[in-house]
Amino acid sequence: MIAACLQSDDIAPSMAAVVADGLGTDHAGGFDLSSGCSGFVASVATAAGLIESGRASTVVVVAAEAMSRLTDKTDRATAGLLGDGAGAIVLRGTTEPADDAHPGRTGRSVFGSDGANGGTVRVATDHPSVYDDGEFGPGKAGQVQMNGFDTYKTAVSRFESTVRDTAAANGTALDDVDLIVLHQANGRILDAVRKRLEVPEERLATSVHSHGNTSAASIALALADAREQGRVVPGTRLLLAGFGSGLAWAGITMTWEGVAA
Repeated sequence: MIAACLQSDDIAPSMAAVVADGLGTDHAGGFDLSSGCSGFVASVATAAGLIESGRASTVVVVAAEAMSRLTDKTDRATAGLLGDGAGAIVLRGTTEPADDAHPGRTGRSVFGSDGANGGTVRVATDHPSVYDDGEFGPGKAGQVQMNGFDTYKTAVSRFESTVRDTAAANGTALDDVDLIVLHQANGRILDAVRKRLEVPEERLATSVHSHGNTSAASIALALADAREQGRVVPGTRLLLAGFGSGLAWAGITMTWEGVAA
């Protein structure tokens, strides 16, 4: 069990352990992975690596965020963007070659980070000793702080490069990707990235208008919505990419298997 989240209910136990227990698993291993808006993709890539190395046969990745806990309701720049949500995906190992009956596969992943610009999107701790000036920094401790202009500019550029780098790492042309699923930052960013990538609207999953920006959970929610709409079926070739706080980014390709009836 891998749980992608910015903030679980408690410092300990981990959200992964709580969810695993709630599912009735028999002492399944588990840990939380905190990578902000790229957390779901990073968790899927980590799960795939565990399976490929033989260290696990089945991994559940759950992404859950309660961004309302971290929202400054007086900040117009962020209060209207953030939402609460959760989603999950199950990855299973197989020794069978991919075919029409069982097309599901994960591809190569890419990762990156830029801690020097981490203050662009931040949730400050309530412990002042971590700051040289003894203060919480701009904004309020425990709440999302975002430089809107810098975030927009950096996000659009980094989303584009992450998508292109992920496709290149897999030897895949963007035209061969059926659906691109990005972290649902906001509508303006998604549209700007789509135009830079020169892909039509129907090949970009969008759910931000329904759920808001749910950080690590947003890609899982967008993927679930696309599946319910019939846009993701067995054999659909996906490219997932997340970018956000850290700054951190991650991308991976996936061919959808689906769930047997």
